[in-house]
Amino acid sequence: MESELISSPSYPTRLQGIMLHLARLAWLVVTLASLGLFVSGLPARYNDIRTIYQGNIQVDLLRNPQGEYLFVTGSGSAAARAGVLDRDILLSIDGVSTAGLALEQIQGMLAGAVGSTVQLSVRTGGFPPRLVTVTRDSEQGRILQQFGLSTDFAALFVLASEIVFAGLCVLVAGVIYRYRSADWMALLASLILTMILVGLSLPVVNQWKNQGVTFLDLWFALAFGLMLLFFYLFPSGRFVPRVTIVLAGVLAVWTALEPFQTWLYPWVQPRVIFAGVVIAWLSTGALALLYRYRFHSDTTQKR
Repeated sequence: MESELISSPSYPTRLQGIMLHLARLAWLVVTLASLGLFVSGLPARYNDIRTIYQGNIQVDLLRNPQGEYLFVTGSGSAAARAGVLDRDILLSIDGVSTAGLALEQIQGMLAGAVGSTVQLSVRTGGFPPRLVTVTRDSEQGRILQQFGLSTDFAALFVLASEIVFAGLCVLVAGVIYRYRSADWMALLASLILTMILVGLSLPVVNQWKNQGVTFLDLWFALAFGLMLLFFYLFPSGRFVPRVTIVLAGVLAVWTALEPFQTWLYPWVQPRVIFAGVVIAWLSTGALALLYRYRFHSDTTQKR
């Protein structure tokens, strides 16, 4: 019954011969790439989660033209409660001079267990330096302490949850591949599942987020394009309505130009433009599916 359905005129998506082998190879390459990106991002993701629950002095740091770090403090921050003023200059941390240190090094020195203290040498304008002892704080960290949980436990729990979710996505994709790998629409659905939910999961995004326009941008653009293509083609493998052929062509040209004209990546634009572009493209996919369901789907396809 299934093979008859796949090869029927309503489902002209069956692959044979060399095309079947190439499609399966593409599925394998993308799935392994998604898993590789996910696994390589786990250490950075673990550190990011720990940072959420770890104590800090709750400030931002700016660098002035002289290379000194200045505090930007909120009224209720741990640093402000200890007496650090907005725009105070940071001179040392626990006796270690901050001159020549990178921002990441300073942030690491300011972080620590909730309730622990750090001694800062700061200067307000041209006044003499003064010592301030700040008790590190974190709302999320205090919640953990109330339940007797550690930062490492929270990080491992969240990371384990993400690993389980990724594993389930790969499992579902594998089941689709196992039973419907001769159907290129099913392979495309499986590919999108792993490429987006695993290959663009938080461990991957966190690993690449501070590296500017990178391979991840191209990876995301391809995943987004494939998802829209799926909307235009599902379930028969034909473009319905015909305008989706034009949309798919525009999308293909856009995606091809993005690595060379990086301003075309929507997410490098202001949030309003980014949201507008993404919503507009997704709307075309949703409308195409609704139109197909209403006017071009038989009973089996609707089901």
